[in-house]
Amino acid sequence: MAGLPALNDEQMKLVQDLEIEMLSDMYTRMTNSCHTKCIPTKYKDAEIGKGEAVCIDR
Repeated sequence: MAGLPALNDEQMKLVQDLEIEMLSDMYTRMTNSCHTKCIPTKYKDAEIGKGEAVCIDR
């Protein structure tokens, strides 16, 4: 990778930890958004309905 500084092991570990934290946060926010938009707060059925499934697929 031209132009990028070489990272030592400690810096690389920090970068990896930050990436994992970022991906985890993104997944949590995406899941919360999906639940808010697509899934009712009171569950009537044990399985998701067609409308819920379509919304989740988007």
